[in-house]
Amino acid sequence: VVLIDRFSASASEIFAGAMRDHRRAIIVGDSTTHGKGSVQNIIELSRLAPQLKSAVKVTIQKWYAPNGSSIQLKGVPADITVPSLFSVMPVAESDLDRPLPWDSVEPMLTKVDEGAWLKAPLSIGLIKRLNDASRRRQIELPEFSTLSHMLSWTSARVNRTEVPLSLNTRRNERIEDLAFRESVRKELEKYGKSELVSKEVKLDAAIVQAKKQTDPNWEKASKSMSRLRGPLEDEAWPDYDIQLTEALQIACDWSIELNKSPSVKR
Repeated sequence: VVLIDRFSASASEIFAGAMRDHRRAIIVGDSTTHGKGSVQNIIELSRLAPQLKSAVKVTIQKWYAPNGSSIQLKGVPADITVPSLFSVMPVAESDLDRPLPWDSVEPMLTKVDEGAWLKAPLSIGLIKRLNDASRRRQIELPEFSTLSHMLSWTSARVNRTEVPLSLNTRRNERIEDLAFRESVRKELEKYGKSELVSKEVKLDAAIVQAKKQTDPNWEKASKSMSRLRGPLEDEAWPDYDIQLTEALQIACDWSIELNKSPSVKR
């Protein structure tokens, strides 16, 4: 399972596209990745004129997925959509002024390749069943109702084009925003109490311990930036990730589909 969002750009989406086209991974997350499928080269102007100390960045190539589709602009689509807050923000390549257009080339994968050596563990039918199961959870589970409210709240503020000049109105809006954040914090805290228990393998534990010894603030700094943060930097915020938890559930469903016993239960 490969998790993506609208900030998954360049090498991240090249990898996701290759894994998807080879049917070696299920892509989960925002509807598509960032869409930065171009290659740049930096030219130092001092090589041409010593008095110039600046540089220019020139686009020289495009990246294409194995199926021939350009990663530029459209990005890599998710097999199963589990939206993040970034999905309602204008942060993708397509939101920029004058981005390079999407195009395609002849695909590198052929039916001969797929039949002869690919032997992909994924099929269209399997992906559909996993997607249907995820859709049901996103309708039934309370954390997705919370996520829906978060998306609506974020979208309303991102798309806002007018700001009131009344001080009282601004204060009331601030109070409403803080109240909403607090309600979300409590809900995520509640969901986190029933979160799946994980166990570090020895290799991961050694890496984490080494980083803690060299940087005491490493663990705090490594928290996912995709989570909704509290209004104050020092505010304790629940360490619960809706997208990550759903990705784990999808992996469990996949394991069941392969007639294996999942190692975790919800």
